[in-house]
Amino acid sequence: MEDVELDADLIEKELLRAKILFESRRAENRPQFIQALNQFKPDLILADYSLPQFNVLDALALLQEDHKDIPVILVTGHHSEEVAVECMKRGAQDYILKSSLRRLPKAVVNALEKRRSQEDKAAAEAAFRRREEQYRLITENTRDLIALLDLDHRFLYVSPSHQRVLGHDPEGMLGKSYEEWVHPTDARALRRTFEEALFFREGCNVEVRWKMQTGRWQSFETTGNWIFDERGKPQRALLVSRDITERKRAETEIERLAAFPRYNPQPVWAFSADGSLIYFNDAVVALTRSLGKTHPREMLPLNIATIVKMCLSTGQSKIRMDTTMGKRTLSWSFAPIVPHQVVYSWSEDITDRLNLEGRLRQSQKMESVGQLAAGVAHDFNNILTIIQGHAQMLVATGRLEPRLGESMKQISMAAERAANLTRQLLVFSRKQAMQPQLLNLNEVVQNITKMLRTLVGEQVAVQFDRARQLPIINADPGMMEQILVNLAVNARDAMPRGGTITITTSSVDIDSSYVAQHADARPGMHVCLSVSDTGSGMSADTMAHLFEPFFTTKEVGKGTG
Repeated sequence: MEDVELDADLIEKELLRAKILFESRRAENRPQFIQALNQFKPDLILADYSLPQFNVLDALALLQEDHKDIPVILVTGHHSEEVAVECMKRGAQDYILKSSLRRLPKAVVNALEKRRSQEDKAAAEAAFRRREEQYRLITENTRDLIALLDLDHRFLYVSPSHQRVLGHDPEGMLGKSYEEWVHPTDARALRRTFEEALFFREGCNVEVRWKMQTGRWQSFETTGNWIFDERGKPQRALLVSRDITERKRAETEIERLAAFPRYNPQPVWAFSADGSLIYFNDAVVALTRSLGKTHPREMLPLNIATIVKMCLSTGQSKIRMDTTMGKRTLSWSFAPIVPHQVVYSWSEDITDRLNLEGRLRQSQKMESVGQLAAGVAHDFNNILTIIQGHAQMLVATGRLEPRLGESMKQISMAAERAANLTRQLLVFSRKQAMQPQLLNLNEVVQNITKMLRTLVGEQVAVQFDRARQLPIINADPGMMEQILVNLAVNARDAMPRGGTITITTSSVDIDSSYVAQHADARPGMHVCLSVSDTGSGMSADTMAHLFEPFFTTKEVGKGTG
């Protein structure tokens, strides 16, 4: 503000001499001053006291009316100190005489620094107020319980959430200890938490039960911390508690669901999208050990990655896929959980079940054969009864020639042997009871050995390896002899160039593991009859048909075996 151009030039030269960079505008009257304020927006105003119809006091008044905090330095030529003091009271920053312009650069710098300092202070105060407002909004609207406590754990501040969550009036809690609202057991734990927070100088967590207005206790995750002064001494305690009722309920639900695969007696597996094994339960570990493996990965199907990707891509389960491992058979089922990109699997050792199913099929087959044999035996017995009856009647008359009488005896004996055969068929079909009796198996074998040697011929040797003190058994001696005869004949046919048949008796103790693999077995002491030969033996396929009636590997015309 200067109406004398020469004075304005002197002022600018003095500032330039002090190496102060600036851009200036000169106003000689009120309208120009107002225009400069709005358009030029100065950082500093250097003002002569009096302009035509406008002076510095008018300028200071305009700045106050527009709430513009712009520093003003009075630069005048001859006014008294009283005028300067009045201007300073009205808001001027400094007073410079035109005859002493050397002071001007320093006054300008001081005024600008003072303004910058005031602006920084105002900005800091505004930021502080904004943060304070934000914290107030947070504490007043959060469901977390926020409180400040003194060194004796009495409430200094209680957030409104205590009213919404617990039902307690925050004003009524001020000045009282938190122990009035915390479960006695948890109050001790909370005190220890504050001690730990003081020692480590950081917040520590503990689960605390707060008392509701209804008298019920509710669980919260509580953080205790301390606020320290500049000397590092604790001034106040901060207590923040969050309701974890829903989280604990969810954790309980998750634990309940997780318990199903964990304690499931069947092996349970889980695979990631690339087929990697990410979970297995204790049953998998037990199965791994039972199969002699060191890690569950060794039991997985070779194409497990392909199976997992197929299940996830199609969203369909894969049921009953069987794999073999040694002599054991495992059955696998896979179920994809597409949203989680996880495939769960259940496996089962079905070896014993397959064996049982095989024995059941064999039993059903034998039952069918037995029914057939029973029908044949009954019909055949009817025919034999007629043949035996007429043969015995003819022999009893005594009127036959000796040659015909002998023939009739042979007919009667053949009919008797046929009757024994039908009896065996009926025993096989369970339609006729056997005739068991107490006997020593060694004696049965010893009695028939001589006949067996005659039966098998001179090229085959028959050896009997008998056990000492063999227990007495309850069996049909005729059936035992028939078994030995059938086995000896089969062994002879398997050794066309001769060999050795060895019959062995022994006492054996059958345990539970043997019973598990043989449905008809019973644990305990038993007598074992073993027949072996030095013939060609049997293949695995032939052995699978070992007990099938009328199965034979002999050529046509060589017998049924």
